[in-house]
Amino acid sequence: MGISSVNAGWPSGGYEPQKGTGADAKIQALEQKLTQLGREREEAISRRDEKKKRELERQIEKIERQLEQLKRQEKKEKETAPEASRQPETVLRPSDVGNYIDTCG
Repeated sequence: MGISSVNAGWPSGGYEPQKGTGADAKIQALEQKLTQLGREREEAISRRDEKKKRELERQIEKIERQLEQLKRQEKKEKETAPEASRQPETVLRPSDVGNYIDTCG
């Protein structure tokens, strides 16, 4: 039995499967943009600039729709992830113990 056969079931580079960060990065960027636009909207309100306030509100609504769409898409992808990508739970029964004793030493 070679060493490579022991690690055949583990993903390369670590113990946890790598997660896609593309959607997460987009969500984070959009949330930051929402925060910035919210501040700008508050400034427009304090300056009594109705035109700027309406423009910012339209931008905020557009970004909120994009965020919701990304979050729904990400949730759908997580729910439909293949079972093979999940680590199986190993359960040892007392009758299995003899099968796992190291006899090479």
